[in-house]
Amino acid sequence: MADTSPPENHLPLPHGDPSPDRSQPESSSAKTSTRPSARGTAFYQRKRAVKACQVGATCIQSPVDLSSFDPASLKILERLDDLEELMRSVSVDGSSNKTRVVEVPVETRLEVPVAVGPPIELGMIVPAGPEHVMSWNIFQSVRTAMAQDDYPPIIDLGINSPASVLGDLDMETRRVKQLIDNFFSYVHVKNPILDETATRKMVLSTTMNGIDWSAESCLSLLIFALGSISTPFGPSHETMPGTVTHAKAQEYFRAAQKRLGILLSADDIIAAQCLFLSGVYMMCIFQPVKAWRYFVQALANCQQLPFLTPEAQQRYQNHVESGADSQTYSIDTLQQAIYWSSWKSEREMRGDLYLPDFALSEKELAFYPPFFPTPPAPRAEVEAASDPRLARERTSWYFYLSEISLRRLASRISAEMVGLQKEYPGRQAYLLAAAAATQQYEEQVNEWIASLPLGLSFGEPPEEDDFIDGSRHRAQLTTTSRHLANMSNSTPNPPCTLLRVNGTKIVNENGEEVILKGAAVGGMLNMENFITGYSGHESEHREALAEVLGQEKADFFFSRLLHYYFTEADAALFASLGLNCLRVPFNYRHFIDDANPSVIKKSGFELLDRIVNYCAKYNIYVILDLHAVPGGQNQDWHSDSGISRALFWEFKDFQDRAIQLWEALAAHYKGNKVIAGYNPLNEPADPKHTRLISWYERAEKAIRAIDPDHILFLDGNTYAMDFSAFSPEKTLPNSVYSCHDYSLYGFPLPEQYEGIDSQKQKLRASLKRKVEFMQKARVPIWNGEWGPVYQDPRTDSNAAATNEKRFALLKEQLNIYREFGGISWSIWLYKDIGYQGMVYVDPESPYMRLIRPFVEKKQRLGLDFWGCADKSGIDNEVYAPFISKLKSTLPEHLHKKKYPKTWTFDRQVERVVRECLMSEYHGWEFAELFKGKTEAELEELAASFALENCVKRNQLNQILTADAETANGTNKA
Repeated sequence: MADTSPPENHLPLPHGDPSPDRSQPESSSAKTSTRPSARGTAFYQRKRAVKACQVGATCIQSPVDLSSFDPASLKILERLDDLEELMRSVSVDGSSNKTRVVEVPVETRLEVPVAVGPPIELGMIVPAGPEHVMSWNIFQSVRTAMAQDDYPPIIDLGINSPASVLGDLDMETRRVKQLIDNFFSYVHVKNPILDETATRKMVLSTTMNGIDWSAESCLSLLIFALGSISTPFGPSHETMPGTVTHAKAQEYFRAAQKRLGILLSADDIIAAQCLFLSGVYMMCIFQPVKAWRYFVQALANCQQLPFLTPEAQQRYQNHVESGADSQTYSIDTLQQAIYWSSWKSEREMRGDLYLPDFALSEKELAFYPPFFPTPPAPRAEVEAASDPRLARERTSWYFYLSEISLRRLASRISAEMVGLQKEYPGRQAYLLAAAAATQQYEEQVNEWIASLPLGLSFGEPPEEDDFIDGSRHRAQLTTTSRHLANMSNSTPNPPCTLLRVNGTKIVNENGEEVILKGAAVGGMLNMENFITGYSGHESEHREALAEVLGQEKADFFFSRLLHYYFTEADAALFASLGLNCLRVPFNYRHFIDDANPSVIKKSGFELLDRIVNYCAKYNIYVILDLHAVPGGQNQDWHSDSGISRALFWEFKDFQDRAIQLWEALAAHYKGNKVIAGYNPLNEPADPKHTRLISWYERAEKAIRAIDPDHILFLDGNTYAMDFSAFSPEKTLPNSVYSCHDYSLYGFPLPEQYEGIDSQKQKLRASLKRKVEFMQKARVPIWNGEWGPVYQDPRTDSNAAATNEKRFALLKEQLNIYREFGGISWSIWLYKDIGYQGMVYVDPESPYMRLIRPFVEKKQRLGLDFWGCADKSGIDNEVYAPFISKLKSTLPEHLHKKKYPKTWTFDRQVERVVRECLMSEYHGWEFAELFKGKTEAELEELAASFALENCVKRNQLNQILTADAETANGTNKA
């Protein structure tokens, strides 16, 4: 983090703590919603006993005394309830839970980002229907053959069909029982819409009394038709078209259809059952369009079922509360079952067919009825008789309920994937966001698998149970369809290659120019006070927490904080925005103990490798940035020296240790194509200037002896803004020179960016001064840090207008970088508590609720240089006289004697008094906020930094995404 003053100016800086970037006011419900927990933490297990009234669902309760269920059955129902609650918790329409990578906070979905690259089309997200697949060129010959062949209709129900063919069919009791057995064994088990015992009695009675034109006869004939062509799963040559069995099934079905018309105006449940089974028959003979027509009519007939009306629900509830025996349970269960079966079958068929007037909307993709059908209660007499039908009935219902739950889960996933289309309209951005979410979706499917009852467990051999085999294939289809949708899109960032310098350009192995555009993940491996909220320097912060918590607990907290700070989800988001380079600042203390400086710690490489590996997965280049070296390379907090003096330049031992570290890093990352290069020193500030040049030459020689390939990114002196001591004739090979281009207009100072010509010219002049050396030397330019600070609407009533000016400044700076020939850049920064981050910790997170009063106090006292820019009103009655008195004791010509000489006397004193001495004292106060915290509470605090618990600064990200479009391989060198 640079001191942003140009040579001729002192620069005071930032501000307060911004709040979420929301384009609409929060509702009251949003304000009272609790924050979601981070996945994977022990104390974050959700309470799943959420009532229907809490989620706005229709309460449909079973009047069955659940005590009649055995423990295994109760466990199964409990697991299904858990699964239902899990799915509710990830609803795309809900705003109270945000636990998936793709489940971003509601406020971040309100703005549509700028599309980069080819747009993502819906057909690339939702699997294509059969008509689309058949339109592929590879099937042209098949289409031609089908068009030329005049196949007779499979079912002819014209007026010339015989009035009755039942006399030719076998209606003997033995055959009827066999057909009923086939139906209940192979058809009804998948959609248990009938009471098996009652239906068997009804069919036998109807057959014995003679088939007539009644509804019961229609249902019986449909059972015969389906029983005729139903077989165990596998080849069924005996029921293929042309066989006697198939012909008989057709006759049964024809007879049923002649009776079905009479039922269309009936309100009885049997009409819906007959329509649904007609659809099932059509599916069995591969007539999906006709099947859908039956399903939609069945669903229409269900709309007036008594159990759906509010009045019936109230009467039903009163009946249950009265304690009277329920005589309508079986009817209520059957009504729910036929409704659900018709609903899901119609919806599934509609999604696979070309139906112009019935296309599923995005909202319909996510919607499923807010209840599960109630399974029937066990019958004591059947249990006593140990009837094998009981086991089949229960297994059937468990399969039915688990199938519904999985289809609901698949529907929710599809809706979320479609929802990502709005947030990430570009193919590349969408692909990466979807890829990041895929792991979470697979976890949900695995949770569904784990919730299955023993009878449906995937641990059973699939060939021994059609239910298990069907469930397994359905689960595989759910996950595979997500991967196929991802594969249909364009690739993400191009694969990383070893980069090198070619003249004024950075190029890949093919000689194509690569403009590096990204951000720094500051505050993680090199912590900074304003980024995570503490006061003072990182080493002091760690020591203070260890004193309060004990070393073990303090180590635990910092370990968990680093774990959540940057995960694969962050890498996926980063790449989805079109960014291709992550700068990783790190503190030497992760590798070197001051008490044992000759040993390089393995744990430091593990921390870096974790980030590098995430970036490798998403083809994001990494620049390793040594942000804090022994003794401190500059006078500021971010070099973690603890004092306002850069001792690094005064002790050769410190310089040698930094080179030793870079030798170890070079040996570790030699040949790693994800590494764009090494940034040996962040913002060096050598008062004599010459020692920096000498150290760069030593470091380059040492690194090149081990790793001759990777680029060196070399910061200018005095916070990467002064190249006066650098010689254009003596540049180091394969090196990029780096400036930091902060603009004073980007901070809460009196003069704000208005976009006037004089301000634009000043911006260009400032950058030109910083890069003049690079232009003369004909070397590439990297702007290693830049970016404004944003105001907080909670503390600044003009925040919205001010931030618009900051975004306008950001855009103008990007315009300038393009004017200068395509400067690579890394904005500061990716994540923080709300000052500058592309994402920032939610203000209502546990961490922010804990530290907010302290952060506000820091701002009032002006303890952080980056936390408050305009200090004119801070403790002015004490501080102003104090500065004035000190200045009066010195001759005026000495006020700027101390390096950096561009700083005023006030600035130098402030660095020592406020940002070192007073900040150290208040650092102990910050640590006391954690006193008495358990590991579970510390985990919760650290998890506040997980991406799912952060807010995206959408407008900033959209601007960066739009500019990043030209980052990869756009020009030949």
